[in-house]
Amino acid sequence: QVAAGGRHRGPPGGLLRAVLETLWVGARLGLAFNPLVSVLAAPAVAALSARSPREHSLLGVPGLLLLAAWFAGDGLAASRVAAEVLGSGPGPSGAASGPAALSAVVLWMLVGSAVGYAAPAWAGAFVGRRVTHGSGWASAAVTALTASVTLSAMTGAVLT
Repeated sequence: QVAAGGRHRGPPGGLLRAVLETLWVGARLGLAFNPLVSVLAAPAVAALSARSPREHSLLGVPGLLLLAAWFAGDGLAASRVAAEVLGSGPGPSGAASGPAALSAVVLWMLVGSAVGYAAPAWAGAFVGRRVTHGSGWASAAVTALTASVTLSAMTGAVLT
């Protein structure tokens, strides 16, 4: 509840509590990424990214593959919820619609794509670029697979 003049009217800490709850909902949804797609996509992206030490990013084909994997794994559900929120439907996990729910959905997208997909692929590419005897792609894939499985287990244990 906002009074005239833009001041919050209600119990002290109510606005802060609402913001923290929105952030928690978005982060919790982001940490509940699709582990199957992550385990399949991260090694492929890491192996493609480990080709040359001169390529220092996940841009190009590996980046498109990572984006497609995220969209297939989590992005479709997040986009559907975002469309519902923008259409004044219920927000994620029953949260209120509007800016708070949209913030939770955006945080869901950012956390899910970073933790579930980009971090394992980056870790694998980082290792794979440092292997000098031609098997960098295999090292990258194994590292990304291990990181993806570990992150899936850790986030699953935290969320349950």
